[in-house]
Amino acid sequence: MTEPFARYDSRGYRTVDVAAGYAAWAPFYDATMDDRLDLPLLGSLVSLDWSGITVAVDLACGTGRIGSWLKARGVERVDGVDASSAMLDQAAAKGIYDRLVCADAAATGLVGQRYDLAISSFVACHLSDLDKLYAEAARLTRPSGKFLLVDYHPFMLLKGVPTHFSAPTGERSRLSTSFI
Repeated sequence: MTEPFARYDSRGYRTVDVAAGYAAWAPFYDATMDDRLDLPLLGSLVSLDWSGITVAVDLACGTGRIGSWLKARGVERVDGVDASSAMLDQAAAKGIYDRLVCADAAATGLVGQRYDLAISSFVACHLSDLDKLYAEAARLTRPSGKFLLVDYHPFMLLKGVPTHFSAPTGERSRLSTSFI
């Protein structure tokens, strides 16, 4: 069966499933990720009082880019969740998370109502049911908590640019998507 995204793919990269793709990408993810895609947007948000956020959960934390950003802005405690153990290994090496859990971002197993903020960056296109992600974020945050989702992937996908990476060998791969 052809993945639905194939009709939009203008680059024709080899497709790998999400788990295999992030496992392969993890060792060099930070070196190849363009921080301009999300960090300036986070920095420009005025709708959140960052000084009031002391405890956060980073859903689909990957290598810890967002966790690092949160810590630099004064968030005292950050927990991370990711389905890729290879990405979690990279995050653990940074020593910024209070707790790291290998789980689906939409079913973390964490105790609810403990966080001022649930944040997720670049995971939406890999989830088959966004309602579950929203429900998990709502369950995890305190009644006054916030959920912040940053994800350009749908817009990039529709322009023919899939979530992709180039291996050190030069081979380009794109990760499968779950929507469209």
